[in-house]
Amino acid sequence: MNGEVFVVLDRDGTLIEHVPYLTRLDQVVVIPEAVDAVRILNEARIPTVVITNQPVVSKGLINRTTLDLLHLKLSETFRRRDAELGQFYVCPHQESDHCQCRKPRTQLLRRAADSLGLDPSSAFVIGDSLVDMELASNIGARGLHVQTGILKEPPEKYLSFANLLEAAQLVLSSRDSGGP
Repeated sequence: MNGEVFVVLDRDGTLIEHVPYLTRLDQVVVIPEAVDAVRILNEARIPTVVITNQPVVSKGLINRTTLDLLHLKLSETFRRRDAELGQFYVCPHQESDHCQCRKPRTQLLRRAADSLGLDPSSAFVIGDSLVDMELASNIGARGLHVQTGILKEPPEKYLSFANLLEAAQLVLSSRDSGGP
């Protein structure tokens, strides 16, 4: 690894409040510290991407066009506050579809790393669920748990933070010190 890192962000419970089967923009509530976290990562020139499982698409609760519009509006909300989320990578499938893009499988993270020209293992995967931590483990990246979503207790073996801002500060200090 050449010292360059990037951050993979989960959507629900990390950037926005977790809402089961979120399908409408009026259901989106941004977690306050998330905007500040993304901004400081941007200022440090650390690329960020969002990788999210959205089975609401395959369940027919929302179509892909509407989901993409929701993500565009979310990006605009962050951008208005000087924070750039980066590209969204979405798995629209259910667990029972056995696709290769659903977290904790690594296809979307590999695609994101390729688009950035970075090693997938140089990622910090930040999320609120065990699936996010397993994604990090499956690709040799570092998983950082945030307590703002569905899994409040930290999974074993992973560092846990009150919110995304605290996790982002660790990313910055780790990069600057060459640490984990």
